[in-house]
Amino acid sequence: MPKSFALPENQSPEWYEIGSAKYPSKRDAILLPTPFEWLDVKQDADELEVDAQHPALWRIHNDLYDFTNFKNHPGGYAFIDFTKNTDITEMFESSHVDIDKAKAYLSKYFVKKATRPRNSRSLTFHPDGFYCTLRSRVLKYLKAKQVSTGSKWPYRKTYLESTDVVHDTLLAVFLALMASAAAYATPAPSMYLTLVFAGFILSLLIMCAHNYFHLRDNWRMFSFDLSMFSSHEWRISHGYSHHGFPNTMLDYEIATFEPILRFLPYANKRSPLSLLGTLFFVAVVIPLATHTMFFKRLVKGLLVSAAHRQTRGLRWENFLPVLLLAAVGAVHVIAVGRTGGLDASSTVALLRSVVAVAASRCAVMHISCSACFLYLSLAGTHHHPHVWHAGDVATVDPPASVAVDSSAAPPSKGFTRAEVVAQGLDWGTLQLLATGRRPSMDAQLWTAAVIFGQHALHHLFPTLDLSVLYDLEPIFFDTCREFNLLRLVDASPSKNVDRRSLSDWQCFSGTLYQAFLGDAGHSENFYPEVWNAYQRQTRRASNATATAAPSTGAAQAQR
Repeated sequence: MPKSFALPENQSPEWYEIGSAKYPSKRDAILLPTPFEWLDVKQDADELEVDAQHPALWRIHNDLYDFTNFKNHPGGYAFIDFTKNTDITEMFESSHVDIDKAKAYLSKYFVKKATRPRNSRSLTFHPDGFYCTLRSRVLKYLKAKQVSTGSKWPYRKTYLESTDVVHDTLLAVFLALMASAAAYATPAPSMYLTLVFAGFILSLLIMCAHNYFHLRDNWRMFSFDLSMFSSHEWRISHGYSHHGFPNTMLDYEIATFEPILRFLPYANKRSPLSLLGTLFFVAVVIPLATHTMFFKRLVKGLLVSAAHRQTRGLRWENFLPVLLLAAVGAVHVIAVGRTGGLDASSTVALLRSVVAVAASRCAVMHISCSACFLYLSLAGTHHHPHVWHAGDVATVDPPASVAVDSSAAPPSKGFTRAEVVAQGLDWGTLQLLATGRRPSMDAQLWTAAVIFGQHALHHLFPTLDLSVLYDLEPIFFDTCREFNLLRLVDASPSKNVDRRSLSDWQCFSGTLYQAFLGDAGHSENFYPEVWNAYQRQTRRASNATATAAPSTGAAQAQR
């Protein structure tokens, strides 16, 4: 393991094993990795057993499939293409609420059983576990709503009740603001204010648009590309990596900021160099992130090999910012040309003038967008010290200030990370451990859609519209109560300290603290009653396996 990632004395060497059984060696070899380079890390860690007959395989639980010809995948072939030669168990299980319907597609693509254990075998999907139980109840509810409303599957609310109206309103406001700024003949303070506000609106728009690239291909997800980020890349970095393995060694959204921002509890974080690096990142890198990523993508896309061109090459939506720039220039010509305010001495002079105006105004807007988007994103609910990160020590009782739900077994002792790895951690519970709660953003759809609200439920069911998640809260809380997980979602009325409910300021300040001061020892994130729940669910699963005939193919919910 690289020396820069030395562990504190009170950490065990297997600290990274939740989500990844081995340390992903390629993870630290690349500075500011792209999502495609993360795929290389994932492929190396998963070690799929490809051969000459099947050079491309996909793993689901302990079965290997060849989806090369699954061109009619309901969610779009992009999901198939970029996950090639990786273990997609977590993505498969979480992307399909109607899991039995999804499994029905698999038999024709089955190749063979895997002989190696899964790299992420510490994450489980036991049929009687928390996540599978919750998913089956959610499916039953959604099927009933579909029948009662006569809607198509998956169930969605009406346009005015759904995230669609939020997205479309923000898109219209953004385009109107850019047209207004483009119409100025000469720069003025009000023009710059308009551009800064347009950047802020675009940051809200792309946070809303991020919900759409979890879904099948659709036009709304491409509004994300107006920011100079890439919806295709974010399907990998966010939809595949972060959602599948939040706050673990396989979370791209942690790895990409290292070694400048280090959210995992490394030993040598509290140093002047670390603090200076964090301040530089916050003050300089964040505002220029969209431009940096755009030009990096342009260069790498042009240099990509022919074998990877379809998955990793440039895509048409990557040029939407160029289209936006052209539109700004066209509006400027139309609005200002009538007054004679353009240099029309020659075609070249006119073109140079218009391009300079459009580029400068789009640049101001994109700097504002980049800063607003990343500041708001980093002030989310994943990186507060009270939220679990890979490496947090878990060997002591929860603090006395946190009341234990009366229905839970009384806490006896803590449990070690090695025990969790050996026993298995329910994938759904990992989502709760790695996600805090921000009540101010959950209050209504319009705030939840633009500031990553309803985040725990969104992680559990990323393919459902946010508006539907509000209807699932009673089922969610009841299931958490059954599995003694209420404390992780702040639903227990007996709590004296609402520890995981975070204000906006707590989210922002806690993220900065975790980045350059937070070390190992946040032991209150693992609770003995949670461990007891795992033991009970595992016993139930073992008993069910012993009494029932073993299933075949992907229907097995093995580690």
